[in-house]
Amino acid sequence: MAFYYQLQSCDNASVIVDAQFQAQQTFNYVFLIYGLAPGQGVGNCWRVYGTANSGQFVYPAADYGLNGCSSCNAPTPAPSATPPTSYSWQFNAVQGNGSQVKPTSCVNCPTTVWSDVQTESAIVCGTKHFWLDSNLTLPFIGSNQYYNAVPGVSPATGEATFLIANDGTVTDKFDCNGNNICLGPVPTPVPTAPVPTAPVPSPVPTAPIPTPVPTAPSPAPVVAVPDYCLSSTNSVTFEVLGGVNKYVFGGNYGLYGSGTGV
Repeated sequence: MAFYYQLQSCDNASVIVDAQFQAQQTFNYVFLIYGLAPGQGVGNCWRVYGTANSGQFVYPAADYGLNGCSSCNAPTPAPSATPPTSYSWQFNAVQGNGSQVKPTSCVNCPTTVWSDVQTESAIVCGTKHFWLDSNLTLPFIGSNQYYNAVPGVSPATGEATFLIANDGTVTDKFDCNGNNICLGPVPTPVPTAPVPTAPVPSPVPTAPIPTPVPTAPSPAPVVAVPDYCLSSTNSVTFEVLGGVNKYVFGGNYGLYGSGTGV
């Protein structure tokens, strides 16, 4: 199916040509298209300006996104003495034509882009990874859209989905089912402060308990028994004294001598 649009030169707004595309385009998107208006004194950068009824078929060499004339017209950097190592990848769409909604499946990827890494597992979120050229000088302008991708030189079914910013940075990564598999920079571990150990108190010696020394029982006090002398005639009574039956003479109990008299 053909789609026709007016293209306005980024160098001279009065130069407008009609062009035919194979897919619908967005107004103000900028493309690098060679040989579109020879002899009119303009360059190869063109902005989608409006719709047309017909036009010559064009195939953009590069896509610079919305209002990307300044990027398209920027001078090409001089090649470095040693070209960087780059690897080809296949995307399902050109820059700026990705999906606004995260896909949950992977489709065929026929568009070649370039990267500084060779495998999906090497893609680190938050890092610039994709360019339009093998010298890695023209960033892939992702327009914060989702792209199916697969490493390799030939079209193939994607193996992951990347959310890509305007400078080629992968801001998020998903598997073909839409599950997040983003790997960020490895965080620096924070050292854990050692937990101080409470000192173990030394045991306080206890005073020995003295062994009680048995004391000898105190003898019962001996009651002094007074001495009495008997008369020639003495009354005799019978009493219990100290638990013992006693004879008492003359009302007194005591020791009786053996002097005069019996």
